[in-house]
Amino acid sequence: MALAPSTARFILVAFAHLASTAAMIAPAVVNGFPLVYDDTGIYIRGAFPLAIAPERPIFYSLMIAALLPSAGWGLWPVVLAQGFFATFVLSAAFRHIRGPKAIAGVVGLAAALTPLTALPWLASQITPDIFAPILVLALFLLACGEETLSGRTRAGLFALAVFSMALHFSHLFLGIALMLMALATRRFGDSRLSLKLPVAAVVMAIVGAGAVNVALTRDVFPGRGGPIFVLSRLVQDGIVHRFLQETCPSPDYRLCAFRDTLPKTADQFLRMDTRALDRMGGWGPAGIDEAGRIIAETLVLYPGMHLRAAVAAIWRQFLGIRTGEGLSPNFGPTRSDLETYLPAAVPAFDKSLQQQGRLDFLTLNLVHIPAGVVGQIFLILALIFARDTAGGGLTTLFGFVAAGLVANAIICGILSNPNDRYQSRMIWLVALAVALAIVGGPRLGGPRGRQADRSKNIPVK
Repeated sequence: MALAPSTARFILVAFAHLASTAAMIAPAVVNGFPLVYDDTGIYIRGAFPLAIAPERPIFYSLMIAALLPSAGWGLWPVVLAQGFFATFVLSAAFRHIRGPKAIAGVVGLAAALTPLTALPWLASQITPDIFAPILVLALFLLACGEETLSGRTRAGLFALAVFSMALHFSHLFLGIALMLMALATRRFGDSRLSLKLPVAAVVMAIVGAGAVNVALTRDVFPGRGGPIFVLSRLVQDGIVHRFLQETCPSPDYRLCAFRDTLPKTADQFLRMDTRALDRMGGWGPAGIDEAGRIIAETLVLYPGMHLRAAVAAIWRQFLGIRTGEGLSPNFGPTRSDLETYLPAAVPAFDKSLQQQGRLDFLTLNLVHIPAGVVGQIFLILALIFARDTAGGGLTTLFGFVAAGLVANAIICGILSNPNDRYQSRMIWLVALAVALAIVGGPRLGGPRGRQADRSKNIPVK
């Protein structure tokens, strides 16, 4: 007995999404445990008492708490959800370019991106990094997919965009930057972009994050720990050292006690040798206040030094696309937090390839870095020479990806410090754009695109 067309299509869609999700979490499966980063422990701690850390929003911890109905599952539901979200936006992008019936091709797309990019390594990590590139795709599809995607798909993309921006302060700034770019494009160029839903998503993320902060802390703040991250970069750039040499001794700055012994890098200041940060008051109000005052004072005293350091940081961040930064064996707070909150997961964690130091990122980057560089060259050429005859197609996607890469480098380079992890989370979008350009589709100016345009009596240039 033959299956009804609707049943057959449902089975095909389910298989495509399951197979793609499996590809997204392949590194975690091979590793024997979801990948962890130094920040993973912060999110685990926040999931159980549901407490907001001053340096992190609570929403990723809320996701962990919601997806752990039983400690026996460990952290696997989190990476499964991330793999599904990645598959969802890949499928939506593929259908937007290729047409509504293009379902099975998402499996091939995921199979190509898995060995060539950091995408599956992001989906397999217990960090919110995967949601930054997801946000770029979601906002692109909300702006361009009104005629090509169903209402349910667009509702899912809207919810995913709001959630992605709420997860991390850098994501929120990224969403705002993309909307400013899209508004400028609509004003001076492509008036076909529909920005109602993307702008609504940005506004809802800001309002929603503020409402949750008020509910849990009775305080309204965009991110209380932001000045500490900026200060850590100024420590690394030598600006704080110069300030302390010229200002101290002073009763106004507790950091004067470390005028001659200040850590040299941002990571040392934040994580390895925290004596100076602790003396300031740590992540508490006193430390945040002193960090803010030092930033303000140095901006006035050394504007040229700030500008040079910021430009250098942005450039270093843009070039930093190495996969695997921070995924070395983790014997510190993360393991301690697993012992406290998920003790049943500790044996598998200890046996994982990551904990044994057996993850070979050197070989992996022999593929990922050249693929990223070639993809960026292709992206630049496409932006220069491509013509988007149908509107909302690949040229617009190239624009969103390019804007996302640049905005991410600016945000992370200036507000934190250059780190391969931040840009490598975005670079797979370039490979996605290249792959979609190769497969082509009705949204392009090729034969199918011209035929579709004639059917609508729209002239093709």
